[in-house]
Amino acid sequence: MKQFPISKQFRACLLEHNDFSLFRELFSRYEIMQYISAPYSSDQIEFLFKQALSLNEAIGFRQKIWTICNHDKTVAAGIAMLKIRNNVGEVGVMLKPDFWNMHIGRYAFIALVNLAEKRELATSMIAFCHSQNYRSLKTLREIGFAFDSKMAEEENTFLKGIRK
Repeated sequence: MKQFPISKQFRACLLEHNDFSLFRELFSRYEIMQYISAPYSSDQIEFLFKQALSLNEAIGFRQKIWTICNHDKTVAAGIAMLKIRNNVGEVGVMLKPDFWNMHIGRYAFIALVNLAEKRELATSMIAFCHSQNYRSLKTLREIGFAFDSKMAEEENTFLKGIRK
């Protein structure tokens, strides 16, 4: 699927070569990457971007990455990812800080889950979230993901949320 709606103002469009600057911004900024790892180096970002494009061009639906943008593609807010393995879908969303607290991440997660369910790609969904990323944990819980609350208290842990 090349594109699909996320909200009234935003849609997801399959990641393309001209989206590298967005990709570089997301993976090089500390405030975004603090919940994943340290910001990536230029070489790491370039490698990851080429890998993402390659996966998008592959036949079938193993993993796809989309740019979250407004309808005329003049504003890019972030990226959305859906990976399918053994009937389990993994969802992920990264947004630029200017787009935090606008519910775009929530709508993107919902759209990804709906896409996987509608196309019967997965029987269950998972999402990984840093235990200190409270906004993402709250959003994922609100749309049906369950996390082990004990693990949420541990520092620097990633939580696996499951939605059946």
